[in-house]
Amino acid sequence: MNLADGRRFWLALGLFIVMGTGQLRAEELPPGTPAGEGEAPALQISLTDKWSVLHKPGRARPGVFPLPEKGSLQSIPEFALTGPMPGHPFGLGEFVANGTWGMTQGAVTVVAEKNAVLKLTAANQFEMEGVITSEGLGGWFLLFGWNQGHGYSLSNFVLRDSPSPWFLTEYRAAKAIPNTNQEIKSFEWRGEQPMFLSVVQNQLNLKVGTTVVVKEFPLEDYTPGEVYLGTYDTRYGARTVAVKSLRVRDPVFTPVKSVPEKKAIPGKKIAPQAP
Repeated sequence: MNLADGRRFWLALGLFIVMGTGQLRAEELPPGTPAGEGEAPALQISLTDKWSVLHKPGRARPGVFPLPEKGSLQSIPEFALTGPMPGHPFGLGEFVANGTWGMTQGAVTVVAEKNAVLKLTAANQFEMEGVITSEGLGGWFLLFGWNQGHGYSLSNFVLRDSPSPWFLTEYRAAKAIPNTNQEIKSFEWRGEQPMFLSVVQNQLNLKVGTTVVVKEFPLEDYTPGEVYLGTYDTRYGARTVAVKSLRVRDPVFTPVKSVPEKKAIPGKKIAPQAP
């Protein structure tokens, strides 16, 4: 090894050691990343076109129970974001998780405090369906495509004597991007309802009972990420939400069958096909 080769070797080795021992500290993580870990967890997506059950109806036992430690649904103790309406008495604004999701009467619901986040799954394109109860006054939200503070929220709050608006918002660094907050529907989710939520070909759909809340809304900057359900405190408190059943899968695309063209036979006329 000549002198020049030796210098290149030791320089490469030094860079390898420096880069290999570098570590992202928790305080350097983007806002909205679950805290408590030394580095941001890698996004793991394991969905297929077969339904994966996230929660099935349990026995209605009295009392409050923690979520299974290795279950699909996980309460996230540390989470923060800045929604589109900071300072508003009812809209989603400065959110810091302080609550806990657990089990009661066979359903998954908030069992402590009011600002609470529940991780549902990680997905790219997905279809999700289940039965959810939403009651009372206050606020709640869904996050999807959420990856280290980038993603989208669908938020809703219910007042005593006015429509119940739904807002769709995009985020960067766990902060709502100005001018992306759009009111898309006025609709109050009343009690226990079947629901269908999907992102297919980067288009958002939500149907509650027989009501279409949003249909094929384009999410221009959507990327794979995690899906969360949350409740947040307002002047009237937080909305009461309970997940009775839930499952998820990759979207199942139905291929369009093409009609083969008939080939002309010499000396024979082809009758025109009906449109």
